[in-house]
Amino acid sequence: MAVCLLSHNRSVCTNLLDCLEDWTLNLQSRHVTDVIFFDLKKAFDTVCHSKLLVKLKSYGISGNLLSWIEAFLCGRSQSVRIGSCISSKIPVVSGVPQGSVLGPTLFLIYINDVTDVFSDLYVSLSLFADDLKLYMCYKTDILHNDLHTAINRLTEWAKLWQLPNCDSKLFKRFASPIRNGKSANRCSK
Repeated sequence: MAVCLLSHNRSVCTNLLDCLEDWTLNLQSRHVTDVIFFDLKKAFDTVCHSKLLVKLKSYGISGNLLSWIEAFLCGRSQSVRIGSCISSKIPVVSGVPQGSVLGPTLFLIYINDVTDVFSDLYVSLSLFADDLKLYMCYKTDILHNDLHTAINRLTEWAKLWQLPNCDSKLFKRFASPIRNGKSANRCSK
């Protein structure tokens, strides 16, 4: 499972190169690789504050630190300015502050458990910020339903955590022809 979060010295390019290496090795082994690209749309804006606080508690964050993070998230408001006109302020009821150092970290904590929903499946996950790639490789003579199951679980996970706009952007199949009717058994269980 390749997981690349917003970490130091890691970029979206590194994330893609890691995936390409896996996919290339699969092709060289004469396996099919199915990939589905997902985008957690407006993910930073839809983080439910109360559910984030529950996750923070589950990671052992409590006391003054938890209170400070709650104060950081809650009680914010926003307005829109166009030219010299400013709208009325409205409360911000979800999301993590973008442009802050803490906002992306809180988002990563919020989505960190997405890997758990695939732990018993034969799929790989690559995650960078709010973009996610699910993929699996298999021999052409073996039918696998794990990718379909993973998509259903991802959809349910997104609904549970109020990230409802988990839409697939693209499905891609990488396949290499099997020569001499033989294929290595590198990827299938």
